[in-house]
Amino acid sequence: MKKSLVSATLPFQVRQADVTDFADLLQTPKPADLAAVSSPVFAAVAFWPAIKQLLANGKTAWDFPGTLLAAQSFSFHRPIIVGESFIVQAAVERQNERGGMRLLQISCQLSNANGEMAVTGLSDFARSTTIPTLEAFSSADTCAPVVSGQTQDGLQSPNSLSFHITPDALARFCELVGDNNPIHFSDRCSLAGFESPIAPGLLTLGIALRTLSDNPDFSKRIRAIQARFASPVVVPPAGAQLFCHATAEPIGNGTTVFALGAQVGGSRVLANAKALLAG
Repeated sequence: MKKSLVSATLPFQVRQADVTDFADLLQTPKPADLAAVSSPVFAAVAFWPAIKQLLANGKTAWDFPGTLLAAQSFSFHRPIIVGESFIVQAAVERQNERGGMRLLQISCQLSNANGEMAVTGLSDFARSTTIPTLEAFSSADTCAPVVSGQTQDGLQSPNSLSFHITPDALARFCELVGDNNPIHFSDRCSLAGFESPIAPGLLTLGIALRTLSDNPDFSKRIRAIQARFASPVVVPPAGAQLFCHATAEPIGNGTTVFALGAQVGGSRVLANAKALLAG
């Protein structure tokens, strides 16, 4: 990782209890190899403590309440295995302000003591510099693309699912990841200027990836994910119904690019979302 003025390094242990709780929350099927982590978004459990440390660093000068994840990408070099020990390294890549929004990009990597890379990630955060509105968060930057190949909606009949997101699910996800942003909690979201809590972007992405979990050896075949969060998912007391679909485009040698889609109440919540599965 290149040198950054603001960086963090933390140890991480892949615990069976965390893997099980994460899979249960997302209702993810167990992988063929029971030792492998089934959801690729589990990397957030490793990355988030280091990201929080950077957000709290005075050099970053970032006001955490009201922050939303605007875009995310992951590259997977090998599966994460239960019981492994890793080192997480995170660094601030850039900060800028545009159109009343503060933007912050953080890179993360997960490697073992021998330097073998397991996962790398790039997270773009956005925060309104004025009174926050849901519309303000729909124009944030996107991560650098990590998935090549073009996809077209309707190329094949897509895999699809419907998932009911409740305020309790938000709280459980945030507890697992370690995200204490008040924007995700019913009793604290008003502190960030919102009437109802907002679902974490990685929860939405994790649910969308459920459309691919029936692929054989999914946890071993996933190579990359990217997504921009086009609009926040508002979760009222009764919950919100998330509809997800995936459309496949084979690109040769058994490798497939999937276009991921997610909507709530007819509004698109994922944009430029893709996943790459190797043959």
